[in-house]
Amino acid sequence: MLVEPEQVDCGQVDKIVKWFRARKLLFKKSVSKVEDMFLAFCMASAPRAGQDSPCSGLQPEIRKLIFEHVTVFHVPKSSDPLPGFSDSERAGFELRSALKNAWDGSTLLVPPGTYALFGPVQCDKNITIEGRNPQETIIYNAIPLRFCIHIQPRSESNIRISGITINHRGTEDKPDYSESTISGGVSVAVLGGSVVLHNCEILSDGFESVRVDGGRTSLELIDCNLRTSSEFCSLSVRHGGVVRARSSSVSSLHGSGVEIMGPSSQAELTDCHVRGCGQRGLVAGAGASVVVQRYPPSSHSPQSA
Repeated sequence: MLVEPEQVDCGQVDKIVKWFRARKLLFKKSVSKVEDMFLAFCMASAPRAGQDSPCSGLQPEIRKLIFEHVTVFHVPKSSDPLPGFSDSERAGFELRSALKNAWDGSTLLVPPGTYALFGPVQCDKNITIEGRNPQETIIYNAIPLRFCIHIQPRSESNIRISGITINHRGTEDKPDYSESTISGGVSVAVLGGSVVLHNCEILSDGFESVRVDGGRTSLELIDCNLRTSSEFCSLSVRHGGVVRARSSSVSSLHGSGVEIMGPSSQAELTDCHVRGCGQRGLVAGAGASVVVQRYPPSSHSPQSA
């Protein structure tokens, strides 16, 4: 049976939160204003709290409804006119602000539109970022940036991005590959954690479209298109990074499609189209591991791997 929001007894919320706080599971004393994060914690913890918990009296469907409601964030339309800034630039400010305010385990919904960035989108938490589709939800840099999306070092992070185009416009800097850092223009820089890109367009006319750098860092590409229009590779895996790509296209106009460099760096490419117009499609350095395989062709499969 479907549960409508008005069926939730909001008067019971204070009772639930007081019960958790009395057992020192929640730390703020004031119950005059119930915060969404606390309520989400209550709903998620209900099965472990025991039969004496007031949560046990709520139907599982209602607990799920409340939990899902308080863990989904939306990027709002800017109500501040911000003189001198375009709609896309104001939308970029709202996107970065919404991501900063979201917490671990939440979902950020990005509505259709263009989002111009004056600073990188920093990700250092467990979060899902969802756009409607790559044709309607587009993120790009309004000024020269080293990267558009920066997945910061944090080994336990789990991040999923889907339905978005990320387009980095090149800078004049040159990347320094002698250190395990990102420099130069990179669309998506993955420096830690576990990241999934699904149904995304990752474009760059600066340097790499995607760079995965460092041990304990992994990236999964599903139904993605990576394209770089410079002399640099489109997908770079370095210093022990791990990439698994499926049903994706990776290409560079003047460089290699994929480069896997450094001991323990790994790449597994399944049913993918990899092309380097200026150099080789795939380059693997000493100590790197590469697996290229193809499933039986389907209507959605690339023509070559």
